[in-house]
Amino acid sequence: MREKLREESITETVVGDGTPSEEKQPSGPKESVITFLNEHPEAVDSIEKAHYAWHAGHYRVEVGNHHFSGALRCSKCAFCGRSREQVRYDDLPGKCQSIPHDAHKDIALSIRDETLLYKRLLERGITEIPKLVAKHGLSAETLFLLHGTHGYDVETVADTLDLCIDKEMVKAYEALMDIERETCRKRRKKEIIEVRDN
Repeated sequence: MREKLREESITETVVGDGTPSEEKQPSGPKESVITFLNEHPEAVDSIEKAHYAWHAGHYRVEVGNHHFSGALRCSKCAFCGRSREQVRYDDLPGKCQSIPHDAHKDIALSIRDETLLYKRLLERGITEIPKLVAKHGLSAETLFLLHGTHGYDVETVADTLDLCIDKEMVKAYEALMDIERETCRKRRKKEIIEVRDN
């Protein structure tokens, strides 16, 4: 069924001289949207507003995106104060008009910062990891300690010590990590927030 829907549908139309001719219809959703927008240019603004209200990504990814507090209709943008519903239906443009000039941190700078942090972690690990392994021995518990307390994952430990860590030890380490995650989940406090219309 899906394959049939994906195939291009062809309709017959009659040319001025009375002979039938084949006319290709849009083959997929993208082509259908483009055809629709070409035929109905007045709909572009409405679709753009819907995009910025519901589908646009994080405001640092694309200029003009909002920074909503949540996924609800009443969730407001931290910058302009408009809710998702207001962005969708008010008379203002869909883009956020109040984003601070420094909100769009360059993605290249973010990558550079993350790379520097990881480089520092590795530099620290070259001296710390061998000392900690010599003190505690190489075991699942030590791997758990190195990751949970010092931030060194299994791959970093293996690369630093230039060895291949046993699969059974890795499985035992992952089991300890699962237990820790479950414990953290149980510690979280659940809060019920009521929203009342005035």
